[in-house]
Amino acid sequence: MPDTPDSYEGPSRDGRKRFSNPTSVKDFIHGQHSVTTTGGTTMGEQELNSGVRIKANGGDIFVGGPGVGTTNGYGLADGEEVFIDVDSMKKVYVIASSSGDTADFIAS
Repeated sequence: MPDTPDSYEGPSRDGRKRFSNPTSVKDFIHGQHSVTTTGGTTMGEQELNSGVRIKANGGDIFVGGPGVGTTNGYGLADGEEVFIDVDSMKKVYVIASSSGDTADFIAS
């Protein structure tokens, strides 16, 4: 694999390539969102830099945009997760197949 302009030419760590300008986020948010069974609800109002990881907790949930439903959303079974590269929590909608389910999330 050819070197990129940001590759670091010094010693590697554990045999992996090191980069001269690593990126990181300054802060992040996390929590649980109660998912309803009627109409998709938005995950929140926060603006994001890198995206959100969502994990189904308690049952099947479905992720998508406005109008998401149990027949057209991206399905996550209990314990499954997905990362979405998105700039705002306002753009992420969820709906559950049964009441009492939550969507755990961590985002930056």
